[in-house]
Amino acid sequence: MPLLGIPIAKPDRGSLAWYAGLGLMGALDVIDWPVALVVGVSHALATQARNPEVREAAEGTEAAA
Repeated sequence: MPLLGIPIAKPDRGSLAWYAGLGLMGALDVIDWPVALVVGVSHALATQARNPEVREAAEGTEAAA
């Protein structure tokens, strides 16, 4: 699923378990749901930043700006 022209890969099984645990902690009020949301989005962005395709797209966007 592309988002702003950047390809987004499906998370692997380990990441899905991590997101599920994070969501469960947010649902059970172990942590506040906005904190769970920020942590989840931050983790997704950090994971995608390691992807070479995303890095190349970001460099192309910076060069065009």
